[in-house]
Amino acid sequence: MGESLQHKEFVERIVKYIEKIIPEDTKGLICADLDGYERPNMTYESYVPDVMYSFDNLFVIGEAKTYFDFARDHSEKQYRAYLNECSKRVGDTKIIISIPWELFITAKNRFRLLKKEMNSETEVIIISENGIVESV
Repeated sequence: MGESLQHKEFVERIVKYIEKIIPEDTKGLICADLDGYERPNMTYESYVPDVMYSFDNLFVIGEAKTYFDFARDHSEKQYRAYLNECSKRVGDTKIIISIPWELFITAKNRFRLLKKEMNSETEVIIISENGIVESV
């Protein structure tokens, strides 16, 4: 499977998860880097998330990461930028990370440490390609 196809599938997982946690009549507010959706256009420290949703008291950023992309310096800077942005928001903030199953434990540990380091209250939800979902 090509990396771009895998990335697209990971973005689709994020959108499906968000659709389950938001009111039905606000699904049109989901911005995603997918055909048929408005692309996210907000930048956070010059990074644009793959998925974004903001309505009422809920702000969600979604980021899809392939195996080789997860630990890159660029990705680490994105995680920090998104956590910083969430810390500025009032209300419920979530970051959803969609990853290959092999990275599930690594991602949980990484975000636990990062949240502690940054003193972040943002809920980070890890979605594995094999269907496991866990909140950190």
